[in-house]
Amino acid sequence: MTRDGEGRFRAFANTCRHRGTQVVPDGRGNRVRFSCPFHAWTYSSSGDLIAINKADRFGEIDKSQYGLIELPAAERHNMLWVKPTPGGEIDVDKCLGGLQDDMAHWNLDAPSYAASQVLHAKINWKLAIDTFGENYHFDVLHRESLSKDIRGNLQTHDTFGPNYRMVFAFNRFPEIAKAVPDGDEWPFRLMTLSVYFVYPNTIFLVDPYAVDVLRIFPDADDPAKSTTAHAYYVLPEMKSYFADPAHPERSYENRFDDFNHVIMNEDYRMAESTQRCADAGIQSHILFGRNEPALLHYHNAHRRGLGRPLLEAMPS
Repeated sequence: MTRDGEGRFRAFANTCRHRGTQVVPDGRGNRVRFSCPFHAWTYSSSGDLIAINKADRFGEIDKSQYGLIELPAAERHNMLWVKPTPGGEIDVDKCLGGLQDDMAHWNLDAPSYAASQVLHAKINWKLAIDTFGENYHFDVLHRESLSKDIRGNLQTHDTFGPNYRMVFAFNRFPEIAKAVPDGDEWPFRLMTLSVYFVYPNTIFLVDPYAVDVLRIFPDADDPAKSTTAHAYYVLPEMKSYFADPAHPERSYENRFDDFNHVIMNEDYRMAESTQRCADAGIQSHILFGRNEPALLHYHNAHRRGLGRPLLEAMPS
């Protein structure tokens, strides 16, 4: 993914048109040209093939026909959207399924990239997504962590096509509400944690100071494993908080340590237990309660995508 000379967001298959080698390594960088490490074929940020190493020895070739393979890409609400196969276009409004007003409300142009990490877990990718789908477990699994800040077993929930929105209340919610003068708007962002599922594999967390984006991918070889790509974006006023040399304990690394304690040591550890039981094949199914509606929605969104019959809620 690049920005070309005019600042336009572009996406390309990361494969050299010569021998199919990955042109650039995984990760982030800052370049205007990309040279393949195998034979040094070089491409511009627009994907054009601009140089062939020892071209006089290679043979005649029309460089205009051998640029990087472009992928459909779009930019909206400070989000970058890419379709990982060539052809067609991306309909961002269709992808958001009605969440456009929410994304516009959060003013996502304001937060800036802070840090990222990749988490590996011995769980199916859908089990990883499930861990973000309810707070029924907060007072039990997270009693020494999240439950100190967020009220468990209480959430709003709304569907937007295949997507989903939940809002959790911070424990300080009543205190803040009482302090707001009559007629004034409540500072919603200071009182809540908003949790979004964007189909098929993205969890989007909006807290008072930042946005976390977690993209969860299945392992290509083992359905009992998955990878979570986590990126952290902070509001401008938080940059100085993390960069204060007088408080090295506020670093992004320390923030990730706290985040990972909850995700890896609590949520994903419990999901690994579920995975082991699933692998044993003893239970034919699991049960979702009425206070876990997002989980039913997640799995039905996947079933629709696969053309499978939908799960049905039990009668009340």
